[in-house]
Order: sequence, then structure tokens, then C-alpha cells
Amino acid sequence: MKHPVSMGSLNKPCRIRERIYNSDTLLRKDDFATMINTWIQDHVAGLSCCDIGGIGLSSKNERISTALNAGATRATMIDARKGDFREWAVFKEKMDEQHLQGYDMIAGADLEDPRFPKSIPRYDFVHCTGILYHLPSPVRGMENLYRTAKTYLIVNTVIVPEKIENEAGSLEYHGSEAIFGPGLTERERKVLYRHYQDNLGWPPDKFDKYVPAPDDEHAPMPWRQFKAGFRGALWKQPGDLSYSPYWWLFTPDAFRSLARVFGLKILDEYWQSNHALTLFCQNV
Repeated sequence: MKHPVSMGSLNKPCRIRERIYNSDTLLRKDDFATMINTWIQDHVAGLSCCDIGGIGLSSKNERISTALNAGATRATMIDARKGDFREWAVFKEKMDEQHLQGYDMIAGADLEDPRFPKSIPRYDFVHCTGILYHLPSPVRGMENLYRTAKTYLIVNTVIVPEKIENEAGSLEYHGSEAIFGPGLTERERKVLYRHYQDNLGWPPDKFDKYVPAPDDEHAPMPWRQFKAGFRGALWKQPGDLSYSPYWWLFTPDAFRSLARVFGLKILDEYWQSNHALTLFCQNV
């Protein structure tokens, strides 16, 4: 892997908006986004901040704007995508629309790479959501987050409840378990189909999209890529591992334990429809 590439900085002072918690500019109707924004707004003033992996899906999950509006002294968007990937331009357009400057961008930074902490500066506040469960090696990813965050870390994963009962059957996972996506049995899949349908309104084929059969070469999100990489792709050649599917479904206790392995103190957490768990941690 090549070293991450700094895409430069916009060094003019950012415009700090008033921190009004019921303001439409700072909070969204979605409770998940509201909670994350509130954690950032309550703690980031006067601190440096980075957002790891936030340019995806047209930057809908980015938190650089939240941090700058709340008084962060420095903010950096970091992503594994190369600098010519189209969503970098989308991110910059979003910042321009809000008249925000004073942020940096680092492209090509792989959160699973052991060299990540040496190639990325440390930040007081790190936000990284929607990423960890897409990594084949989430323990390495969490280690790198821990080494990057000086004080605060927001991180999440998709989870599986310890007990599921529905018309398709029942499943029970103990608190120490993390479910390996490619290893799900057909019985487990049927129960999980119904679980996601009941909780999130997913049709069965949507679960197969995120957690395909291990040998499905035609899955929209396969475990390994079966075609050559395109511009902006995270893989180079057929056979490379994919960063799209849900590699792991943690039980809530297993995910909390992963954070505690690295000495992270959990200050708060947010559950999302029995589907995702977000932790607000302090590096002590």
C-alpha cells in the first residue's frame, strides 16, 4: 500500500455558528445522527478532530461540518479512497455550501494497515462510524482507532441481539460472540431474514446483499472481488477482499469488550433498532 496522501488544507478560519441544540443546521430528525452530533458538540470545542471514512454515500455521514461548527480547532477528513474518487469532490462541495474552511483531507489511508498510526497524525477527537463491520479484520481497525484518538472516540458496528425469536425460529448468541458473516448457516439466515424484516423493513434479498453466501460470485457485495478494480475502487485485482459486505455481526457485549481491550472507557452508547450499537469512548 502506498502511503496516505494529504490532499491539502483550507486554512482560512472557519465560521463558527451558534451552538443551539434545536437548530436544524446542527441536528437531524434521525435520532442516531442527533446523538452523534450532540456528543461532538458537547466535547469538541478547542480540540482537533478527524472523521475516518466519512466521504461515503455522498458524505451523508460526515462529521467535519459538525466539528467545525462546534468550535474544533482543526478538522481532517480521512478515507481509504484515493484522491481522484468522485466522493471527495462531493465532500468538498458540501463544505463549500456551508461556507466551511479550515479543514484538511487525507486520501488512501487504510484503517487495517499496521502502518496507519504512523502515517496519520493523532487527534483529540476521532469519529468513525459505518466502517468497522465492513473490515475483514476489525480488531486491527479498532487498534488503529485507539492509537489515533488522544481523548475521545465515536465508533459503531452492526450487532446481533443475544436472543432472537420469530416465526422463522430462534437463535441465541452468547455475549462473547462475534458472528462471522460468511459462516452463517441456512437456518441462521432464515431467522435473520425475518429479524431484519421485522425491525428494519428489509426484504430477504437485502440481507443477502449485505451478507451474501460465501461462494456467490454474482453478489452485489461479494466477500472477494471477481473483477478488476475501477477508478476509486478499494481493490486492485480479482481475488482481493471486499470492504462492502457485513463481515462481522457482534453481540453488544462482544463489541463493548473490544473497546475495553484497548483501555477505552465507554461514556455513553446509542442503540439503533437492535441493528447497530454506537459507543462514545474516552481514551484513558
